[in-house]
Amino acid sequence: MTSQVVREEFETSVTIDDNKIKGIIRESINTVLKDVQYSTKVDTWISTIIEGILKGLQNNQEQMLLPDNNGKVTGKPYKYVVTCIIMQRTGAGLQSSCIAHWEGQSTDQMISEYWFNDTIHCVATVFAVRV
Repeated sequence: MTSQVVREEFETSVTIDDNKIKGIIRESINTVLKDVQYSTKVDTWISTIIEGILKGLQNNQEQMLLPDNNGKVTGKPYKYVVTCIIMQRTGAGLQSSCIAHWEGQSTDQMISEYWFNDTIHCVATVFAVRV
């Protein structure tokens, strides 16, 4: 019973829309990798994906904020950390793990998206940390 109450309180304290962030991640990855096959351009692709995600987050900062319990949108900004992994898809498995420890009922979040085609695995993660 106690854990349910804590979870419900935590969910209502989240003030950033992770679905919009996932959309920004997907759009950035698709823009770069949609029609390509794995090649030596991986470094450029990773940089372009990360820059696209950061630009998307910056341009959509206000639209990503959700109303609090009183229906007000709090305009406190977030800092973002973005990571991206690209691996050639050769039949070997790709295992990725990430953990974040937020103290108390934090509004900080970690959002990750996995994308693949015939020759590429890509995992991008955004850490949104309230300032």
